[in-house]
Amino acid sequence: MYRIKLLKTHTHEGQVHFAGHVLEVDEMTASWLIQYSVGKAADEIASSSSEDPASSNIDVPTKNKPNRKVKE
Repeated sequence: MYRIKLLKTHTHEGQVHFAGHVLEVDEMTASWLIQYSVGKAADEIASSSSEDPASSNIDVPTKNKPNRKVKE
């Protein structure tokens, strides 16, 4: 069995699964999901992203202010 993390919503075996969900599928299904950019191997995603978000080089914006002015 292969672990595939979905990149977009997908119906598998009659159930709807949303992006981010990890499925365990056979080799043929895993190949199809990857070929059509529906999912990626969960191991690829785990190795390409950092375990500790604080140690990553990606700046994550923090939302401190509202997007619009507050009426006074």
